Amino acid sequence: MELSEALATTLGRLKQALVKSDERLILDLLEDSDLKELLSQETIGFARMRRETQMCSFLCTLAAANNISATRAQLWLDCYQSIKLRRLESSLQALSERNVLRVTVEALMRGEELTPQKLQRAKGTNQTWQDCLELCVDFNNMPCAVRLLEAKCVPQETLFWVQALKALALRDQADDTVVLPLPMDYALLARLYELCGKGIRRQMLGIGAIDETAQLSGFLGARALERARRFDEALELLRLNPKGSDPFTLHEAIARNLCKKGELQAAVAQLDVQIATYIQSKSGSENSATVSAAKPAKKDGFTVEGASLALQDLARTLNRSGHKIFLVSGTLLGYRREGKLLDHDKDIDVGVMGWTEQFEIFDSLWRSNLFHLTAKYLKGIDTYYMSVVHVTTKITIDIFLYKKMGDKIVTGLDFLFGHRQTFAFTPFALKQVNFLGVDLYVPDNVDLNLEENFGNWRVPDAGYISHLESPSTMDKGGLNFMVTARLHVLKALHERQTTRLRKVIDIMTEHRHQPGSMDAQLLRRMELLCQQREALSSIALTPEKSPLREVACA
Repeated sequence: MELSEALATTLGRLKQALVKSDERLILDLLEDSDLKELLSQETIGFARMRRETQMCSFLCTLAAANNISATRAQLWLDCYQSIKLRRLESSLQALSERNVLRVTVEALMRGEELTPQKLQRAKGTNQTWQDCLELCVDFNNMPCAVRLLEAKCVPQETLFWVQALKALALRDQADDTVVLPLPMDYALLARLYELCGKGIRRQMLGIGAIDETAQLSGFLGARALERARRFDEALELLRLNPKGSDPFTLHEAIARNLCKKGELQAAVAQLDVQIATYIQSKSGSENSATVSAAKPAKKDGFTVEGASLALQDLARTLNRSGHKIFLVSGTLLGYRREGKLLDHDKDIDVGVMGWTEQFEIFDSLWRSNLFHLTAKYLKGIDTYYMSVVHVTTKITIDIFLYKKMGDKIVTGLDFLFGHRQTFAFTPFALKQVNFLGVDLYVPDNVDLNLEENFGNWRVPDAGYISHLESPSTMDKGGLNFMVTARLHVLKALHERQTTRLRKVIDIMTEHRHQPGSMDAQLLRRMELLCQQREALSSIALTPEKSPLREVACA
């Protein structure tokens, strides 16, 4: 579920105002907002998926009072209040004892299980059963959610199962950016996806077709099993995926599970299959005059102004709690070379010495209500990296933890594929500076640190691939390095970054004798695709004669 940038900003500020009980700011925000949009069921649903119970209750109260989807708003408010106060609201007391909503809310507010006996005579409309499922997941009670979908009296219509699948997928997607007292049970989420898939297929018996939605349930189930670290089961489910699945996405998921399982050589081979599949799918289409040559990659909303505000909020929050953060990587480069953040950057990079402060830093940022963050990065001594998102600007801030190893200090990055790359630097002390109007720190040997990170850092290179090119990169040519190289190939292919793709081809050629090296034939196919894209770009740069222009005007 996507909100407009303006609405997301308003919700972020409103959340801070509610925490601080700032009534003046709350009133100002409400006066400046479109109440129909702010109090819509879509916005309330967004707050519910993020487990922001205070925000949800607030929005529901206002929606009911302003007669904006008042019936639905009051329903959610009564359910939330009942569960929070452990006392059934009068509107729910008025329901039949067999009503599935009453049965579910009573179980959630008492911390009891939803047993088959309790559900065997439950009654309710499709919408009511859907509401019950969402409540169980919103309150992180996955066993109750499974019991609901396993119940014999659950609706059997295809539409119910499709809507249930959609609700689960939205909450699954939102779970990366919320902090829960207990993590979601992804094994049970996989079971919910399985039940949805079975429900959809059961209704399609005899139709002679395999619905794409049923296929999606299997893919989402594999993703949940992956997050539960049950990689063998995830791989089995992916390999059983019906014909018609997107092969590109399927290859990527298989490679990711192999990598997380520790089978890096097999993951590299699978990624090469994915790359070959992508090139094959594009080889014909990119000869077409309808191809948008040299389309720039989207910057995901990063602006120097927004990033400056995000960095200010981070530094001030952690300064108050006594934690020293220092600029690193691209952010340090911007400070030293240009005196500001780099225009082409996409996030903010800061560092912290040692790993023991990670829990206090996490707590300080969480309590500030200025950042979205997730506890999945907290791995104790094994933590090298944390990522948070600034609520107001949506700017990502990467926090790197530096540790003493021999005569170096080392930090690292954990990729979504589950592998890690580490980077070693000469030890440094910290010196305080004022950057963008806030006090923070930089290494005392800034130039040496930048040289170890970027080589010739004084010459701008917007296409620099730090994970592969940095002199600080440890284990160059190793399997972790080779997995990362493939991921950069895929990124360059997808974003049509021909120059970056050529860089990776050169790097892969340099390491062609290492285990996990890329086949020469595949490298050649990548080179031919580069040439093809460069030819299209040169045509696009001649507007009066370009076939692309003629198509656009037709």
